[in-house]
Amino acid sequence: AAKDDSRKLDWRGTPEAPVGVNQRLSHALVHGITDFIVEDTEEAYQAILAQGGRPLNVIEGPLMDGMGIVGDLFGAGKM
Repeated sequence: AAKDDSRKLDWRGTPEAPVGVNQRLSHALVHGITDFIVEDTEEAYQAILAQGGRPLNVIEGPLMDGMGIVGDLFGAGKM
């Protein structure tokens, strides 16, 4: 039987149930997924830029949020 990978990318969302870029970046950081890092980081940058932000805000915002989760999991012995 063929392996069903249809749910493998559920964390990315669907048109019917979108997942925000900040949540996608956090998930990717926690799970070590690099497949979408360029496009998701660019999307976060464009969203921040549209709100008058600076490139540094991508690092200080969604990327640090994801690293905070990684740190919490590491501290709890789950990573």
